[in-house]
Amino acid sequence: MSLYWEYKKYANDVNYFANDEDGRCTLTLALTCSLYFWNGHTADVRMKLVECFERFEHLFKDQLKWVMPPEELVTKLHAIKIDHPKLPKFRNYVQSLGENDPLEWYLSGGKSAEEASNCYIGCLVEAKWQFETYGDMSYIKFAMPILNSQPEQTNLKLFQEFVNFCCNKLDPVNGLAGVSSVIPYNSGQYQGDEFEVQNRYFGLDCSTKDFYLTASLQNKMKSILWLTLLGPQMQQLARNKGIHLDSAWLNEPRIKQYKIGQTLVIQAGAEPRLAPVTKGKPLLYKKVNDVLKPLRIKEACLHIGTSSNQVEFDTPLSAKWLSRLDDDGQWPAFPDWVNYHGVDETISDDLTGDEPTSAEK
Repeated sequence: MSLYWEYKKYANDVNYFANDEDGRCTLTLALTCSLYFWNGHTADVRMKLVECFERFEHLFKDQLKWVMPPEELVTKLHAIKIDHPKLPKFRNYVQSLGENDPLEWYLSGGKSAEEASNCYIGCLVEAKWQFETYGDMSYIKFAMPILNSQPEQTNLKLFQEFVNFCCNKLDPVNGLAGVSSVIPYNSGQYQGDEFEVQNRYFGLDCSTKDFYLTASLQNKMKSILWLTLLGPQMQQLARNKGIHLDSAWLNEPRIKQYKIGQTLVIQAGAEPRLAPVTKGKPLLYKKVNDVLKPLRIKEACLHIGTSSNQVEFDTPLSAKWLSRLDDDGQWPAFPDWVNYHGVDETISDDLTGDEPTSAEK
């Protein structure tokens, strides 16, 4: 079955709302993609990045509401409305920068930076001196709503087309695309909620703090997802480690492999999975994970430390998430916490997946 029905079945479990007058959304799911790429300081790559932003703005112009601008454009760092008279066009702002100027921009839907939005695009782009001194990569991430306005339809086709567009423009080193949990831009107090939801699912990316991994993922990958994206550098690294990408999926026709420019895309099934932990590991995700495991980063921290009393992703819990699809994976990290809320049991499990889980094999 389609992602549509799986999301509809678990929608009440994966959407959180504040207990205040606004009832703003504080956690949701979205179709997300994170890409890491080289040479973001150069004018050529920055103009290609601008094309990605402009295309996204064209696609979702009615949903995008505010920008978190660079500090030099405001007297106090806070979100400002997209139509603010002093806010320059992204293209104009980028053209005003030199190679030694870092570039950061975040454009989002939702009412404010205190609300989780399933529609945004952001980047963190290195300056030339950062590249030459530290070897920094650059980063772009975007999210689209899972559902669109048509009955029983998702934005999956549009999402995949835009992933392909960005890969063609930016030639990423690596990246992941699929379904992810989303919390507000000002995310600190909501990281515990995100961990809670992640603890109940195998198929969700946790990409809230992916921009902290630009140094760690230069020759490693974070994980696998519905779409796992490998640039030439990572493809060569796979060959060096004895991974035969040209034949890895010959016995599994549901795993597709294709090229977008120089980027190798490995697609685990017809559609992404949420994959509740009570249903077992999603089989195709696990098969991709088992092959690409030697490329995976061994240590990362998926959240930043806060003063919250909630459990968040520290380094040990992040390690468990990274290895969640392994044979010896220890996920969920807290099995006793796995309780689903408001699941629509009228939607049959027969409609919520295009392949059996590993538990069913």
